[in-house]
Amino acid sequence: MTDEYLAAITALWTGPIASYDGEFVSFQDVSTGPSGVRPPHPPIWVGGSAPAAIRRAVRYSDAWHPINVPLGWLRDKGLPALRRFADELGRPVPALCPRIQLRITSDEVTASDRPAGEGTVSQILGDLEEFDRLGSEYLVLDTNPDDPHDERPLDVDFDILRTIVDRI
Repeated sequence: MTDEYLAAITALWTGPIASYDGEFVSFQDVSTGPSGVRPPHPPIWVGGSAPAAIRRAVRYSDAWHPINVPLGWLRDKGLPALRRFADELGRPVPALCPRIQLRITSDEVTASDRPAGEGTVSQILGDLEEFDRLGSEYLVLDTNPDDPHDERPLDVDFDILRTIVDRI
């Protein structure tokens, strides 16, 4: 269903008149705006780390947006899969634009599958450097807690971001 909606959106952004016939969405001869020069469409970011999501990112998006993945997995499995699907589909490799949740700790996090963005300021700065080496075009730093009950004032989120940005 997601693939089909992305294909339909792409059809709508491609020309002044669009048609699409699928299982979940169908339309015929829809006028999408004035004729002539078409403005560029907003970039499409597709998230997910399952093979189907990575393939979807290659097929339909401008950027792959994996969320909270360990750097080792990204380097050794995620990016090779992205390149492999791009080769198979004859498409360009989408930009790497991941999201990481910032969780600054006072002690080092030593888990082998530590999510990027979790740990001491030094560990997080190392993660940012690794994302740069891996070719990240953008990196979303997420300060939002997982549980809505843990919401905090925006000033706290800005302080978390400042702690990292001031060290870059």
